[in-house]
Amino acid sequence: TSVESLESLPVFYLGKDDTLAEGLAPLLARRGVFFTRMESAEVFAASGQTLPPCLLLLETALVPKSQTIAKVRDTLAAGNAMQIRLVCLAHSSDLALRLQALRAGAKAFLPLPVDSATVANKLLEFSRVHRSDQPRVLIVDDEAVAALFAVRVLQGAGMETRSVIDPLLVMDALEG
Repeated sequence: TSVESLESLPVFYLGKDDTLAEGLAPLLARRGVFFTRMESAEVFAASGQTLPPCLLLLETALVPKSQTIAKVRDTLAAGNAMQIRLVCLAHSSDLALRLQALRAGAKAFLPLPVDSATVANKLLEFSRVHRSDQPRVLIVDDEAVAALFAVRVLQGAGMETRSVIDPLLVMDALEG
């Protein structure tokens, strides 16, 4: 299993909050993260950059009424296969806007104003790209012996396995 950090992949902030951008730049630079700010997705597309952001911090107020959050994300991806992680910032907690962000695959929806340290921590939390050649399997079985047997069989087949005996712990196992 290899884990690639953002050190080689950019984080783009599409927004107008100068204070947030100025606060994020040094916080992320200390962690070796390439951070850049854009005024619009069209400016990025016109710049001729070929590497899309690994993570997009999007201020929803900059999404044109004629577009959706997903369309802006796709414009930045520019046909590349890399999945862009999305974190949305909004001045309102409008349910329709939250739903649009969720449908676009947003990992977080943060209300503005927000401090730079909070945003930096969220970005670093979502900055890891997990790549594995092995299939990952979570076994949920209330019988410990049966779960152990399934783990051993699947590990023998080359799969990364974990087991949970208590069904109430499934969500913790999935998040961990």
